[in-house]
Amino acid sequence: MQETLGLTDVLDVLIQLETLGHDHYARMERDADNPDLKRLFGILSVQELRHKALYGEWKGVFSPHDDQPPTAEYLDYARALLTETISFLNGAAVASDFTTGYNAAVQLEKDTLLLLSELKTFLPSVHHNKVDRVMDQERQHLAHLAAFRRTIH
Repeated sequence: MQETLGLTDVLDVLIQLETLGHDHYARMERDADNPDLKRLFGILSVQELRHKALYGEWKGVFSPHDDQPPTAEYLDYARALLTETISFLNGAAVASDFTTGYNAAVQLEKDTLLLLSELKTFLPSVHHNKVDRVMDQERQHLAHLAAFRRTIH
């Protein structure tokens, strides 16, 4: 019997992603010498906690749509995406230098955007605007990271 993947699974991974993101940004904030970078990582760390709380709320509010269950191919894709994201995050937790930490931060934001996009697959369209707002915030995180990177190179 094949295990099904659903809305709660995606939200659980997003919660884990935000937890690891918070821990990563807090570490980067602590280790940064540049005050602007320290401030940026502090802000991102706090925002990760807000998103984690939001996804926890969504678990109690959102319910999957009943239109059509995902295909086996989609479930395979989603399982692979979730597995790879978790694997990456476990490795990123040991970033020991700025470049590795910065690259992990960028990957965290990109993975979050991808998972949020996939989350919409499991939701009725009436909830898509809520997910879109968080996606906009994640895009801003990426833009802030990129902007800072340009100032130091």
